[in-house]
Amino acid sequence: MGGHRIILTMWSIGILALGLAFALPAVAAKRAAPSPPVSYTHLDVYKRQVLDTLGVGIAGSSATGMDHVRAAASAWGSGEEATIWGTRTRAPAPAAAFVNGTQVHNQEFDCLHEGAVVHAMATLLPAILAVAEREGGVSGQDLIAAVVAGLDIAAGLGLASRSAFRFFRPATAGGFGAVAGLAVVSRLDASRIENAFGLQYGQTSGTMQPLSLIHI
Repeated sequence: MGGHRIILTMWSIGILALGLAFALPAVAAKRAAPSPPVSYTHLDVYKRQVLDTLGVGIAGSSATGMDHVRAAASAWGSGEEATIWGTRTRAPAPAAAFVNGTQVHNQEFDCLHEGAVVHAMATLLPAILAVAEREGGVSGQDLIAAVVAGLDIAAGLGLASRSAFRFFRPATAGGFGAVAGLAVVSRLDASRIENAFGLQYGQTSGTMQPLSLIHI
């Protein structure tokens, strides 16, 4: 019976996320417009989210076990596309995003949307900053627009869930939020956004069954 509930939970998340994939092109186009992406009333809120996440990510660079994480990621290709926060090391963008995301969440000091129960910035900011460093030409306005889009999607998925908390939401809702943010930074068209959400859905995981006694 538990297996059936897990399948239904994942199916529900996937249907909602794929539905959002059709709506996101309009959001991405709006965020790419020259006008300010968010009102000045809320701009400081998003800036604080970015600064807070960078702060805990840098602090997390010295957490126990991070040397092993960085050593493992160093074998995932060569290149100096993006910065590993709190260090002098640069790495390919995917490896940097992985390490920085781990650093953000490894002590659970990162920001939490309590209603959605998702640490959305842990997956979002490392991904969009790594790609921004690799691609270049991403303005501060573009970055804030990507943060807004990513938080909207991740928190929206978390808030929409009505099932028991069986999956680690940064790995489910947070992953879709990262895709949304990357769609804005990379200025993807509607077709590529839809494909990106499909790829994310195919990789979504994070069951909490093995963590019944602990939370990582």
